[in-house]
Amino acid sequence: MLPRRTMGIATATVPLILLLASPAPAAAIEIQPIADAASVHSYRMKASMSFGEDPPMQLAEVDGAYTKEPPAEELQTRVSEGGRKPWVRDVRRVGGVLYAGSGGKWGEIERFDLTEMSIVLPEDLLGMGEGLEVIAEEEWNGRAVLHLRGDKDDLPDVKGSSDGIEFSRTDRATVDLWVDEEEHFIVKFQILAEVSERGETLPIEFTFEV
Repeated sequence: MLPRRTMGIATATVPLILLLASPAPAAAIEIQPIADAASVHSYRMKASMSFGEDPPMQLAEVDGAYTKEPPAEELQTRVSEGGRKPWVRDVRRVGGVLYAGSGGKWGEIERFDLTEMSIVLPEDLLGMGEGLEVIAEEEWNGRAVLHLRGDKDDLPDVKGSSDGIEFSRTDRATVDLWVDEEEHFIVKFQILAEVSERGETLPIEFTFEV
């Protein structure tokens, strides 16, 4: 995959006055993984990737639940094409062992990489806190968050085990991040991008919330 001023008018008697809008401040935040947030012991998340118009040519979605101690995770992934019925796969980590199941059949697996579904996660964006535009201070699930914004040049290419997501090859892209003010982990993001394929401009959207 990939493979989301103003100027005063002078008069005859009044000197020219330029009213320049103050640029939004740049963020100076070192984003950290939610796993390092001391106040968070368990959490749920939703993430998705949509490619193409509605119905999308490809839609990948994941719902996850995580507990830090004892370590446990449970994911459900869904992939569909052209609005057809999705293929569903469940993944669980129990006692340090990873299992995957589909249609009631489960088996042990060595690893599971959401990048192979073209899913972007907060850990892929940890280096983005510096220099993004600060849009506003907001609230998310009772926590104070900073709303930050960037563009294609701020987005990193995401490397996967067998595939990757190359934002550098998109025609254009914007990213909105919502970062916890106290512990600096990402609580939400939206990436909107466009790519040209066979003379057609196709939209791509990545979303995440925790």
